[in-house]
Amino acid sequence: MRHFVSNIDKQSLKYSSKASFVFIWVLILYVQIDVCAQQIDAHQLEGTWKLVRYDAIDAIRDSPQYKAMPQAQKEELDLRLEEQLNNTFYRFDGKDQLQYTTFEGKKMLNRSANYEVLGDRIKIKDLQNQSSREAIIHSLKNNVLILIPVKKDGLGSEKMVFHKQ
Repeated sequence: MRHFVSNIDKQSLKYSSKASFVFIWVLILYVQIDVCAQQIDAHQLEGTWKLVRYDAIDAIRDSPQYKAMPQAQKEELDLRLEEQLNNTFYRFDGKDQLQYTTFEGKKMLNRSANYEVLGDRIKIKDLQNQSSREAIIHSLKNNVLILIPVKKDGLGSEKMVFHKQ
């Protein structure tokens, strides 16, 4: 009887080890496929993209400071924020050139930059002021591009949502 139980335990262990081995390989394969799916080709960005939503703007409107503002100041700020949303475009040439609009205070500026796609990240180097920025390409599908800017102190959480024009 003892020999029979011992054989069952050995067989259970043998099958358990094989199942663990298969599970680990399936997990590795899944991770590799997921990582490959995150790779973005720069040509996918080609074209003009309009900013339609930016979580940082929502955060401003939800802040206690905004809520405590007099109505006239809120209206003025809302106009500036809407102007930024309505006039922020990124135009990628599909190689490494980017034309984009940005705001410094109330002034809208047209800028030129070089960009590079590295896996799921995009690095942008402004040609006028030699500054660099980086963002995670969170999603790029169905003519919707979602970027998450990387801050100096680490990854941000505010998503920038663009629609292809």
